[in-house]
Amino acid sequence: MPRPLTLDEIAEELEAGEDPGDIILFPPNDGVVTDEDSGDENEANILHLSSRMLRSQVEIQNRPSISGDNCLDNLEEEEEVEVPAPKKKKENTIKKWYNNVSNTCFTTCGKGDCDEEVFSNSQEEMTAVECFELLYSDDIVKFIADMSNLYALQRNHTLNVTSNEIRVYIAILLLTGYLTPKYMRMFWEVKSDTHNDLVASSIRRNRFFEIQQYLHLSDSSTSLPANDKFAKVREYFTKLNVNFTANFTKAGSSHISIDETIVPYFGRHGTKQHIHGKPIRFGYKLWSAATRHGYLVNFEPYQGASGPSLKMQSELGLELLLF
Repeated sequence: MPRPLTLDEIAEELEAGEDPGDIILFPPNDGVVTDEDSGDENEANILHLSSRMLRSQVEIQNRPSISGDNCLDNLEEEEEVEVPAPKKKKENTIKKWYNNVSNTCFTTCGKGDCDEEVFSNSQEEMTAVECFELLYSDDIVKFIADMSNLYALQRNHTLNVTSNEIRVYIAILLLTGYLTPKYMRMFWEVKSDTHNDLVASSIRRNRFFEIQQYLHLSDSSTSLPANDKFAKVREYFTKLNVNFTANFTKAGSSHISIDETIVPYFGRHGTKQHIHGKPIRFGYKLWSAATRHGYLVNFEPYQGASGPSLKMQSELGLELLLF
């Protein structure tokens, strides 16, 4: 085994032209100061080293030599790094506008943004009950009674509900919009703070819930359209729209706004919508045509993207115009 070289001998080889890779200086014996030399701290000069450091053993690690053809081969093996092209700054284009007459032909419908027209027959004096019966006509009430009796017979039950009982049932539902008990049965309780004489004297409690159990708006024995999610109430909606449109002139306004309306519902149904930021966030969405006074002229329930599309009624694609 060759004798280890000292740092002084390594310094002589460096002066002779050798180019070692790394020089590792072994630490001296314990207790010997190694971090001092005879030179300035900021000056790194090999001639200004202490005698102990020059006599200490060192180890040399040579660099791999590259010469001749090997050097060219190594250069060819280096991977080429693609430098991305600098991004060009988008130039601000100056738009030029020209006066041009469009050949698009629009069909005139209504009077646009003209003054609101007040219908002459809107000034008729009518009570609240008379207004309600114009919309909920005898035809609709009889239809509800017939479908409910038919559904009860299909379930092996005799209901025999009359049109007057249907009117009382609807009236109680409207009353719950003003009086909201925790349970509907509280209207018939004997307690003075929950009992309602108007409801209790109009219909018996058991009869009310019997009608509610078998209330129906379609014939379950017939096949319903598969692509219509509101097929069970479609005929009922159609009858309402007919009455709404027929009595439109009594609304007193010629201006109509078409927008979406949310009917509150928190149960489970495939058409239930959620619109964030609305006063009513969960429920059924209806496309509604209404006046500024709140009269509903026509409506169509929204069934989502998978529902049946409305018939195109203009070249501009206004699918919301229902009449």
